[in-house]
Amino acid sequence: MVKFMIENQRILTLALKQPLLKFIFVAFTCVMFSACNDHAEPSRQLTVEFAEQALEGLISNRVVVTADGTVLVATDQGAYKSIDKGDSWQLISPGNWNINDIVEIDTLHFMISGKNRETAFLSETFDGGVTWHQLRTNFGAQESRGSQLINRLHWDDNTQTLFGVGIDVLAKSLDKGINWELVSGIWNGFGSGMRSIAYSNIQNIAFYGGQGAIENPILKKVDVYTASEDFIDVTHLLPAPSTIEEIQFDSQNENTLFVSGEGGIITSNDLGATWTPLLINDNSRFYFDFILDERFSEHIYTAGWNKLFTDPQPLTIELSIDGGVTWQQFTHPNQKLFGGVRTMDVLYEGDEAILYFGLYKGGVMRAYLK
Repeated sequence: MVKFMIENQRILTLALKQPLLKFIFVAFTCVMFSACNDHAEPSRQLTVEFAEQALEGLISNRVVVTADGTVLVATDQGAYKSIDKGDSWQLISPGNWNINDIVEIDTLHFMISGKNRETAFLSETFDGGVTWHQLRTNFGAQESRGSQLINRLHWDDNTQTLFGVGIDVLAKSLDKGINWELVSGIWNGFGSGMRSIAYSNIQNIAFYGGQGAIENPILKKVDVYTASEDFIDVTHLLPAPSTIEEIQFDSQNENTLFVSGEGGIITSNDLGATWTPLLINDNSRFYFDFILDERFSEHIYTAGWNKLFTDPQPLTIELSIDGGVTWQQFTHPNQKLFGGVRTMDVLYEGDEAILYFGLYKGGVMRAYLK
């Protein structure tokens, strides 16, 4: 058991090993929040328990918890779904598919964007992965059908719209991936690529981002109806070289959004007009993903990745229960773990939240947060 005592915003760590591959982390929160933080929640005890590692050696590109509680993982060697909440995993696609993203359209209806032998494709299943059907899509321009890889997909169920981003483009499809309409950017452009999408159907506004041709962070705000767009400069908080990896609207406030990337997490409460830092890392640690707890408005969970492609690194979870004012860290004791986190999602069960972490060459790790 490893206990973390947090006093005066400093973390003291005492480490004890168990012979089993399951580790329990108990955190006693002793941080007193200042009176100026009106939204801070009272101190509470946190318990984090890591489960066993699964799919070791695989690069996880996207973890998705479906509406019925199934956990899907898109990896460089196919897509998997969880059995018994992650105790075992089943391959549901060909193993030679390098899958960028997977989204749930409806019950048992999933869509995949990926590559097979360097050929980009978009595929869907209506039976939970038993059979797959390749889509003949025009993402990448009308005259070049299916030539451009879709880096990230986003399905909006309210408007029945599928969004996708490529190298330098945001596009939308009203027929579930067959025909695509340019929303912002250009087909077959230059750059490292766009990586993230967030859409508000209430305001019909989309944010998308990634990295430009000179390794600069790209973040754009687009009115989907008028196609008017604004480039948002965040280099004062995430200086180049950097990249935008995840964008999320606050489900309680459509004017508030959160953005993560190389260097940390930032937030805006005025639809991108102004930005403030939440978690800034001076060593340019990558934050590919984060979770805004739907039960507690001030709770934010994240984990990072040091840019290491061949060496192990610690798996460190960072949690805030006061909207990002203070952060707690919980590090897995296995120092040989490929613990760099590339994707996250959460499954709620009663008072417990099960965090799923997709790792770079480390497969999948679960953590139980109470």
